[in-house]
Amino acid sequence: MAFSRPKRSRSSRRRPLRRRRATLDRLDVSRTAELSRSTQASPASLVVALLYLERLRATNPSYVGGGVSSPDLFLVSLMVASKFLHDDGEDEEVFNDEWAEAAGMEASELNRKEIEFLEAIGWSVFVEPKEFERMRSRVETAVAKRQVRCRIKFFKGKINCHCKNIGKS
Repeated sequence: MAFSRPKRSRSSRRRPLRRRRATLDRLDVSRTAELSRSTQASPASLVVALLYLERLRATNPSYVGGGVSSPDLFLVSLMVASKFLHDDGEDEEVFNDEWAEAAGMEASELNRKEIEFLEAIGWSVFVEPKEFERMRSRVETAVAKRQVRCRIKFFKGKINCHCKNIGKS
């Protein structure tokens, strides 16, 4: 015996709203690359910045999904990572006004965002070597996969072009 399904009202048949993914899932690669170049951030700073963003998502998702844009989050995370890794207070100081200029914002706004970001991650800026290596490996793998996809696409185009030319001979 088969059971019939209960009748549903039109409103109950709607698909449930998917929860919007956190802002960090939508980082604009070209914008982040441009920002990284303009600030001359080191590869280590990029890895640590991504770790901070991952921490933030895990420990304070309301901050990530709040009113802070993903480019601003990335900027502040990268700046804090650069300060943690390179700013010894002497030769290689990190100045917020230079970072603000690179991002096209006022230094006072960046200062405020930096404090809010640090409070949101609980001022937890230390990174264990294991954490760093895990994230470095993930980044390298993602970059390698992207390069492979680009090269496959390039070679498929070349092969198609050659095949068309062979047919014309």
